[in-house]
Amino acid sequence: MGRAGAFSANFAPETLNAFRTLCKSKGEQYTKVLERFAEIYVATDGAIPSEVPVPSASAAKRSPTAVAAANGDLTDRVERLERSDGETVETFEDIFSRIEKIEKHLGLGRHAN
Repeated sequence: MGRAGAFSANFAPETLNAFRTLCKSKGEQYTKVLERFAEIYVATDGAIPSEVPVPSASAAKRSPTAVAAANGDLTDRVERLERSDGETVETFEDIFSRIEKIEKHLGLGRHAN
């Protein structure tokens, strides 16, 4: 007989591995997530929302093509962000230069007499 609170289940290995991997990527213990699922199941008298899709274990694995596409998208987003950052720096430099000219013309700021 196991210890109090012990749990044993016969999951499909690919399902259990995908679940453990997902929990680990989120920094959570898979046993605690299972416990929370059980609490929700009991609290809702066994209701499982029908609108929540249950992916197959094989669907949890991302194909190399999907991973490459996601990485390509991420690379594109980073490149756009870097270009945007460069444009922002140029914009601020232009604004500061114009403010400097205005202050100099009006004798304000560090150009005050």
